[in-house]
Amino acid sequence: MAVTFAAVACVEEKIEEKPVINLSTTSVTIPSDGRSQKIVYEVSGVSEAGPVTISADAQWLTVNAGKARLIEVSATKNDTDAARTADFTVSYPGADDVVVEVIQPSWQEPITLTVHGTESTAIVFSVVTENDDIAWVGQVVGLDWFNEMGSDEKIFQEDMAYYQNEAYDKGLSLQDYLKTIMNKGTHENLQYKGLDPSSDYVVYVYGISEEGERTTDIYSAQATTQPPYAGPLAFGIEVTEENNVMDITVTPDHDGVYYYWNLMDKATYDSYAAEHGDDPMAVFQAYVDWDIQDLIDYEYLTSRAEYYEWYSDINEVNSQFECLALTEYIVFACKWDGECHFEGEPSYRWHKSADVAPSSNQITVSVGEDVDQSSFYVDVKTTNNDPYVMLAEPSVFMDGMDEEQIYAHLMEDYGTFGLLNYVFEGDVAGRMTGLEPDTEYTMVVFGYKAGRQTTAMQKFTIRTAPAGPAEDCTFDFVLNEAGSNSLNITVTPSDAAHYYYWYVYAPETTAEEVRQNVRDLINKSYYGDMYEFSYYELSQGKSTGNITFLAPETGYKVAAVVMDQNTGEFLADVVFSEVFTTGAENYSPTTITATFDKFYDGDDLYAMNPDAGAQYQGYAMVPVYVTIDGDYQSYYYTIFEYVTGLEDPAVYPDAMLYETLVYYGVYYAEKVNFRAPWNKAVVIAAMAIDNEGRYSRVYRQKYTFKKYNASDINDLFTRTSSVRGDVQIPYALPEMLIEVEKDNVRGDDRFSLDNMAKVRKESRLRKF
Repeated sequence: MAVTFAAVACVEEKIEEKPVINLSTTSVTIPSDGRSQKIVYEVSGVSEAGPVTISADAQWLTVNAGKARLIEVSATKNDTDAARTADFTVSYPGADDVVVEVIQPSWQEPITLTVHGTESTAIVFSVVTENDDIAWVGQVVGLDWFNEMGSDEKIFQEDMAYYQNEAYDKGLSLQDYLKTIMNKGTHENLQYKGLDPSSDYVVYVYGISEEGERTTDIYSAQATTQPPYAGPLAFGIEVTEENNVMDITVTPDHDGVYYYWNLMDKATYDSYAAEHGDDPMAVFQAYVDWDIQDLIDYEYLTSRAEYYEWYSDINEVNSQFECLALTEYIVFACKWDGECHFEGEPSYRWHKSADVAPSSNQITVSVGEDVDQSSFYVDVKTTNNDPYVMLAEPSVFMDGMDEEQIYAHLMEDYGTFGLLNYVFEGDVAGRMTGLEPDTEYTMVVFGYKAGRQTTAMQKFTIRTAPAGPAEDCTFDFVLNEAGSNSLNITVTPSDAAHYYYWYVYAPETTAEEVRQNVRDLINKSYYGDMYEFSYYELSQGKSTGNITFLAPETGYKVAAVVMDQNTGEFLADVVFSEVFTTGAENYSPTTITATFDKFYDGDDLYAMNPDAGAQYQGYAMVPVYVTIDGDYQSYYYTIFEYVTGLEDPAVYPDAMLYETLVYYGVYYAEKVNFRAPWNKAVVIAAMAIDNEGRYSRVYRQKYTFKKYNASDINDLFTRTSSVRGDVQIPYALPEMLIEVEKDNVRGDDRFSLDNMAKVRKESRLRKF
């Protein structure tokens, strides 16, 4: 019997799942300012889910599910003092609804500014933000300036102009610069120091984005600093030293009190003590008295009060001083009065500096190549960056001296600090300039640091070429580059012994006009001071200059003339180049306007406020402001006395006004109170320079001010309680003969003996 097994097939019945709505959250909190929040959703139990639907009844609530798997929830600003809630429903066919709760707290300012108190030179405040993501910047300004601005937007624009300039100076984009100054979140007990005692200030802050957009209102608080402390003053003095550099910290026990600090070596201290007695206060006072008189003798200042203004400190000072090896110094500080007389007891501390190790620097010098009448070429190679001295003197000063004697001679002649003007680091190549013709020079090179010789001395002898007659000197003129407003030119004399003046002029300029221009430059710009004129204006040897403020597509010729550097006498005829032409017009697209809304009678201002109105007596006071459209790095504006055609660029091209605007124009404020004569035409002019260095077209507005059109002086005080009276604004009249800026380069200035003589004259033991 056969047994058969039957196979039984089991078939699973497919059961369809119910869809389920899954949300990342069912409770959402929206900030009071109304920023949106996002919810991620997913519908499970279906093969291909479609979008969900939303039901929301609250008028202040907006819910959008238009994006796949994303619900966006936003609300209007809750500017009430009560929190509010609402629900919305998320639905999908076949699924159970899901209810989401939305909570929005009552309005809270995104930033809260609180001033906690003041000291004589500081304000203590806190900035509390609604959340840690809020970025903000802040300033402390004078109350008068803040009131004068008048609006949040004006303050913001002033700030952004300042930030733009700071960014440019530091070589950063505005965005990168803002990152360095922005704060985020809450900051408690901030202290802003360095303020004037008994003065009114305003602290203000506002939210800002990385792109430089203001994101909140400006929040401000007024604060008045305390009067200065009137009692005795003591100081903490800390001195540390590393690599022969002293780090000095002077800390008064009360801020806001004017005091003086300095240091001197023991030899100097002992010399004063020998004359005035070994009393520290007497020594310090004698030193300051000598320093003041010395500066007056050198015509660096005119009074003790000016010295007081220069050298007073009121807060903690941190400074560095490159000291001499194995030398004792005394650092001292003392309270003083407006006539530089010390009060109370001084604080002081002695410090002895460390020694200097010999240098392993191997210095290789190539010298004497390409010698002319006033210079020779030097090429120095080093094996490390240890400092070394390099200088040249007529050999007669070093004849018969060995290395030790030469070093002693240099220390006596230049002094330890004077030699620092001749210190170099690393490889150097250039021309030693300013030498006398037909003269033997000795150049010495040796390691030098902190007043100590650190390597063996090397000596080199060079003789300059003899000079020829001044009248035989010729010039080679080379145009290196022509910009739309500039020419870069190199002038090379055939005889490098002679000093000469060179400049660019219009093609029709005669030799006599050039000579008269030079005479006027000496007498009007340098007030007859030939030393100053020679130092800044005369060249010797090859000279390269960048001539700016020229007109586009315009021809100019270079004039050069040999002169006596001491007397200003012309020693030869004027030599002219061929005509060089500037490049095609390339004005900046940035535009600038300078205008006013009202003007006032200066006599009325004087009657109301004699201090502020003194400079406006007999004149119209015109509050001129600029408006700039486009990027810019700087701007200049002023009022010109009117000459026929000044309002017409065809008569007075923009290039003719550029230099005068740069030299005489206002550049530090977007609004200034100018003075203008009554019943005489003037021209308000302005220019801007963009971030690429291009000049804008010059804005010009001709106007004649009539007394009967002046506004009521009381209108001036509707927004501000005071008027700046310290702004002296000259009228700027363009010269018929174009004056241009010459960026004169005479080799490497550090090699120039003329330059070194000037530096040496001014090199003194000063405050560090």
